[in-house]
Amino acid sequence: MKKQNKMDLSNEREVSLRIFTNAIDNNYQLSDELTFFEKNFQVEKSKINFAYEITEGLLKNLILIDEYINILTKNKKLDTNILNIIRLGIYQILFTNSPEFASVNESVNLAKKYSHEGGVKFVNAILRNFLRKKDELSKIIDGYEFYKRISIKNSIPSWIIDYWKTFINKDELEALAYSMNEKPVLYLRINTLKVEIDAFKSLLLENEIKYSETNLNDVLKIEQKISVKEIKGYEDGFFYIQDLAAASIAHILNPKENDIILDFCSFPGGKTSHISQLMNNKGKIYAIDSNKNREKVFIENISKLGCKNIETLITNAEEPFIKNIMADKILVDPPCSGLGVMRKKPEIRYRRKKEDILRLVDIQNKILENASNYLKIGGELVYSTCTISKEENEKVITNFLENNKNFKLEKIFIEKEFVSFFPSIDKTDGFFVAKIKRIL
Repeated sequence: MKKQNKMDLSNEREVSLRIFTNAIDNNYQLSDELTFFEKNFQVEKSKINFAYEITEGLLKNLILIDEYINILTKNKKLDTNILNIIRLGIYQILFTNSPEFASVNESVNLAKKYSHEGGVKFVNAILRNFLRKKDELSKIIDGYEFYKRISIKNSIPSWIIDYWKTFINKDELEALAYSMNEKPVLYLRINTLKVEIDAFKSLLLENEIKYSETNLNDVLKIEQKISVKEIKGYEDGFFYIQDLAAASIAHILNPKENDIILDFCSFPGGKTSHISQLMNNKGKIYAIDSNKNREKVFIENISKLGCKNIETLITNAEEPFIKNIMADKILVDPPCSGLGVMRKKPEIRYRRKKEDILRLVDIQNKILENASNYLKIGGELVYSTCTISKEENEKVITNFLENNKNFKLEKIFIEKEFVSFFPSIDKTDGFFVAKIKRIL
């Protein structure tokens, strides 16, 4: 019988077990779980950070660890608590500096609390067997067929690998899969509504925070491990955490002061606030989103950043809305499969299914078609996603242009009609951007 015990908040491995179980079995967002623990439990910051790193790492290596477990147990179906405790133990053995004996003992102690005597013995036996055979197991996986090996070693579901191989060659695919488990680069977008760029750089230097320039004048790359909240100016809204690829979108849109802008699917507001910043708080931005529950966070974000030219419209972006607006520029950033941001949201890889892509493409087509009706002649529309998917990216745009001869594709960065960012090449999230112009 499964034991029900109160969680020991002083045990970071037990906190890790709870966070991981909620993320993988209950479909909770990993970032939301971290916020929940910070707000609702008296847990030391160091323990929460440890638990988060363990959980994130486990999610990034789950398919590999499960392959080891399946080989050792001959694909035996395991109780959820036992399975997750073994997963946690193997991850610590492989990827942390914890002594191997400590990883085994701590896992056994968790099993004593969350299972029965037989479960405790089973956890102990499997982890000790793994210690003896881990090199042998690694060689078995190295001998798998190329695409199966890439899927398992990088813990990318096989359907994603099979999909990517239809438009990405072997070498690029291997590099892309590997990059999805790398630590994301920390980029800061300087909020020029609150602070001058040079003044913020000086602030970083005064506080001995190392940074480097990027190709965007308002985005810096932080070159050291640091908590965002420790960076001077965080509470004052001097900067916003935004990936370099995401920050490129507003620059590609290129809004001008006094423009009328429509931002479709705008919450939680990263790109919207950047547009406002580039407009110097002049003109008007209509932030369109259907999720009323996320409006509060959006308003908190733009208020902290000092954005004053934004009005929210809670409405279905797929359908016409009553407000009579014609825009100079439009940003369409629709729901997508999110395959480009698995480094930051590792749980996505286990929640997405191949059939999701077709469902999302239908939504994307409808939003783009609807948005285009609100663009002035001569106006420009930018379409962007954070996924690596031909169907959701290039094909959505080409399909739209085939059906709307009053629009044409504009070049970005002088020579490119479509721009894709890859974590394996650009050290950013995976993103896609296209710009179209209404000519009639």
